[in-house]
Amino acid sequence: MLGKMGCGSIKSTSKSDVLIEDIDTNIGSVSLMEISEDRSMLVVAGELGTALVISTFSSPTEIIGKLVGHSAGITCSTIDNLYIYTGSVDQTIRKWSIETMDCLFIFFGHSSKINRIMIKSSFLFSTSYDKTAKVWLANVAISSFNQFEDDEDFDEDNEQQLVTIDNLTKDELTRLSPCIQTYKGHTKSVYPIIFLPTDTDFELTGRILETDLVVTGSVDCTIRIWSFKYGDCLKLLTDHCAPIYSLLADPLNSKQFISASGDGKIISWDAVTGELVKQMSDHNGPVISCVAYNRMLFSGSTDRTARAWVIEFGECVRVFHGNSSAVSLVQYYNGLVCVGLGDGVANIFDSKSGSLKKSFHGHQEAITGLQVAANRIFTCDLLGKLCVWDISDIKEETIFGERIEEDENSDDDCEAVQRAIQVVNKYVRH
Repeated sequence: MLGKMGCGSIKSTSKSDVLIEDIDTNIGSVSLMEISEDRSMLVVAGELGTALVISTFSSPTEIIGKLVGHSAGITCSTIDNLYIYTGSVDQTIRKWSIETMDCLFIFFGHSSKINRIMIKSSFLFSTSYDKTAKVWLANVAISSFNQFEDDEDFDEDNEQQLVTIDNLTKDELTRLSPCIQTYKGHTKSVYPIIFLPTDTDFELTGRILETDLVVTGSVDCTIRIWSFKYGDCLKLLTDHCAPIYSLLADPLNSKQFISASGDGKIISWDAVTGELVKQMSDHNGPVISCVAYNRMLFSGSTDRTARAWVIEFGECVRVFHGNSSAVSLVQYYNGLVCVGLGDGVANIFDSKSGSLKKSFHGHQEAITGLQVAANRIFTCDLLGKLCVWDISDIKEETIFGERIEEDENSDDDCEAVQRAIQVVNKYVRH
């Protein structure tokens, strides 16, 4: 199928090699890699405005579709059931059918490049370099239909009578725009965004309550908490002194969230009061990637370390050393912590012992995407290269190993850390 589509070229290696496949995507510098909830599908997008849809379960790796339509680079993507959404430097968001790979709708409204997008129930959230965040109705599409269906003079050969996404103008699409809320207040580009619904079954019910909150982080070093329904800024949080790179909902408490910043601090906040709950400041450089799993938080920093935290204690319980460059990407998978580095190396650590299990050397430029599925790691880089690695022989350790030696000036684990280590085993498991 790949040969027919002409999306890229695949070089397969022998089964004994860790590197299974080396794929030239032919979409320019790869800017992102998004995975579906069931880990069966990847979206890999590049600076040329094209995205590839890849099956993670097929062997060899199969490119099952190509999304073409953006006029500039794709900056963000999300997968929701039967649809893919992509945001671009061309100031638009596109909705695509996974079944046909057709573009179903173009969301106009932002006046600069799109930074982040996410889907919650039937709502699409977006942030932009234009200093705003928006909420859209996601359940919208332009289907092909004939506007002269009941006209006696209807000419079946007149293709101009068919209305599709391709022959609607920007003004027409803007008028059809399902944007229901715009959040204005940040003084610089807005990046991370999260939604904190009051209804614990919101994904199923889609029920909007007056207490639902939206949280945004910005290059202006602030976090703003907004009323989802009314668009008012309820709280302005100013404890960070560098751009906000990550926002995560606290998996333990629906009224709290976590932020990570270029100032090296990770902070837990009360979303209702805006009060600082815990501050985690062990990193010695900007924290540029965070992921939560059960009660654990994993973070990556330019200080060349990744760290594991027990969220309820707010203490670091493990440091993952041995990285040769800044840790720009962190993922957790079946007891393993997988990191992508700025020098093109990917490392796998045991989440409990902190031991380095394996390093992957195959990229010549910084890794811009990393995902794990079906005992394989998928990595991509700035040169447009996609590598598939076999990790079937890497197993999680069942108990904590010896403490990894840190710099001679590092402090011993504090009492709170020792307490956290005693309970972390039940939090990090298959």
